[in-house]
Amino acid sequence: MSNRIKYITTTLLFTNWESSKYSKPFLGSIDYWEQEAQAKRIHPPMPVGVFQITGKENEIENIGTPPSSYLKVIHDPSFITIDEIIKYMARFGIKTKKT
Repeated sequence: MSNRIKYITTTLLFTNWESSKYSKPFLGSIDYWEQEAQAKRIHPPMPVGVFQITGKENEIENIGTPPSSYLKVIHDPSFITIDEIIKYMARFGIKTKKT
């Protein structure tokens, strides 16, 4: 019997930040927000089972993550569902949709 973690990759469409109140502390960057959440420097920190959320290939210097970018979410579905991840991101004003 294997005890290996089975991560899956899901793609989400980043539609936009809810307002500048949410995007400003992270310079409009999903990757910067993700780093802060993983490092537990924001509350609540990234949930257990989420390995990475990235949109790095879409980042624009000094602007952040543009709307309509695709985000790659790597997570363990035995710990957390993609719907729970979307709700977690919404707490920080990050609006996403399933693709």
